[in-house]
Amino acid sequence: MKKEQEILKIINNNFIKEIGLDWLGFESKSFDINETHSFFMYRESKEFNKKDVIHFVFGWEGSLEKKENPFISENHFQTWVLFEDVSTILYHILDKPEYEYSLYGTFLGEFGMTVSDLPNYDKNQQWLVPTKNKLSLYKEGGIQMDNLRKTSEIIFEYLKTYHLPFFERVSSLQVVNDEIIDKVPKEEYGNYIPGRFMNAKVLIIMKLCKNTRYSEYRDWALGAYSKGVDINPDRYLEDFNIIKSLVDYLDSGKYMGVV
Repeated sequence: MKKEQEILKIINNNFIKEIGLDWLGFESKSFDINETHSFFMYRESKEFNKKDVIHFVFGWEGSLEKKENPFISENHFQTWVLFEDVSTILYHILDKPEYEYSLYGTFLGEFGMTVSDLPNYDKNQQWLVPTKNKLSLYKEGGIQMDNLRKTSEIIFEYLKTYHLPFFERVSSLQVVNDEIIDKVPKEEYGNYIPGRFMNAKVLIIMKLCKNTRYSEYRDWALGAYSKGVDINPDRYLEDFNIIKSLVDYLDSGKYMGVV
């Protein structure tokens, strides 16, 4: 492991100890990507088969040649809720090895995110200030523990004020159905249910929650992707096939064998 990565890993491990969310049931795992160190804190709810996920990325200021200061990337701080039933059904439809790591490893990306926001709920992303204050977390010779503690205090306050309540609000898949799918225009679903597979996730949620508008949304989605294929098959054919396979899977009842 490169020296820079080792430094970020040490900072990460100390940060997890300082922020101290284990008493709330959060576990952690981390991994290296290029010049960054990415880590997750997550909490499982067996009752509702969900995971509350907090994602940070530690990176370096300055060029890759001149690493000036490790910091938490404001653009790579995210929280979301993963509902295992949604991801499991989607995984069975996609049936591609590249998606397995997302579900069973570290809940990465658009595949693992079920819901990242709620209508009229302010996560106040602008409040995250460590990157603006640029507290030095490392100087040649060692970790700057005082600054790391200050940064941990800032992050903990931010999580406590904006993000832990978000996890409590998204207590079950039924909440996603009731607060998002039933209350906002379908054109805005992507603001809350992120990623390329948003329409697939919406269909799964509607089916699992016995939403009476499932058939209407199913027919709309099939029609919309079919038109897309007519216009630009290279762009839309794969997505159309995914939606079609998903609809067949849901309507046949086969999904009940995996959730």
